[in-house]
Amino acid sequence: MPNNPEPLYGSIPYITGIDQTFSSGVAWMNSAHTWVEIASTEDGFKNSGWMSESGSLEFFVFASAFDNGQFNRFKKV
Repeated sequence: MPNNPEPLYGSIPYITGIDQTFSSGVAWMNSAHTWVEIASTEDGFKNSGWMSESGSLEFFVFASAFDNGQFNRFKKV
């Protein structure tokens, strides 16, 4: 069906945040229908909202660390 917002195949939502001093990522593991909303605030920040129809709350958080005197190692996230 054209213009149908429902996905045909499953996917794993993953979001990455990048800053000058820190990088992070979140993977949401749920087999139910899941929606992710990304919105901007008035002060320029980004917020994300995650909602699944059912299932358990299971997610993985990845973050950068101090490495050889440097922060923000995005490739390691």
